[in-house]
Amino acid sequence: MDTPNLAVVVKQVVGPVLIGVVIHALLLGVVGCQYVQYFTSNFKDSKWLKFTVAWMALIDLLLMMNSAALLWYYAVENFADPTVLDGSAWNFNMLPFFCTLSAFPVQVFLADRIRKFSGSSTLFAALVVLILAGAAPGWVSAIKVQMDSNMSRSHRATFLKFISAWGGISLGCDTVLTALMTYFLWQKRTAFQRTNKILNRYMQVGIQSALPVTICAALVLILSRTLTTTNIHYIFSVNLGRLYSIILLTVRYAQVSFSLFCGLMPHA
Repeated sequence: MDTPNLAVVVKQVVGPVLIGVVIHALLLGVVGCQYVQYFTSNFKDSKWLKFTVAWMALIDLLLMMNSAALLWYYAVENFADPTVLDGSAWNFNMLPFFCTLSAFPVQVFLADRIRKFSGSSTLFAALVVLILAGAAPGWVSAIKVQMDSNMSRSHRATFLKFISAWGGISLGCDTVLTALMTYFLWQKRTAFQRTNKILNRYMQVGIQSALPVTICAALVLILSRTLTTTNIHYIFSVNLGRLYSIILLTVRYAQVSFSLFCGLMPHA
């Protein structure tokens, strides 16, 4: 690998990892404050919801450690070894696995909210199946690539196909969840302006929370299909999990705010 090509490859492989880790650390700081606020507040939440929030906090921390280890692998441990740029570090290959561990509980949480709004357990079961279908490619890609420890950059196409499938199905799943949530909230509208104002605000929070995740998932899908020899998609895929965490806590805080506005006890 000559010097000009090496410089280009470093920008394409290590550069996106550096940018992704920095953005990830910033988002972790934001969501970390939300975690502290949640666990220090007297929310009368179910044990399942408290476990979900604790699980998300754990996955966020593990993914931050994994991302930092990946950056150390490229920028410090193998700084003078250009051959590592032709391979694929195990930290990088585990990214879809971590992201699906973050997305799955939040998507189930939203599906459960839709069940409560719609009163349909059948719809909830169908949404869970869709969510599992979206998570499967992420799990399969992580397992498959870990079994091929000598995967070179030329063999990244198979890995990126799974990434594309994961991104595409997750994008569709998030869109369906947001649309159904908005639809059933709209169906709850009444002749009372105060009630409609609360529902409109709830819909606004849901759409605004889901929009960054939808855009991020779309970029992962597009970049993993078009720029197959670079890690550009890493900038967005590594931060998907943090956006799901923000969605979970934002929706929960919105529910508490609306409950207090209505004079009700905030619980889930």
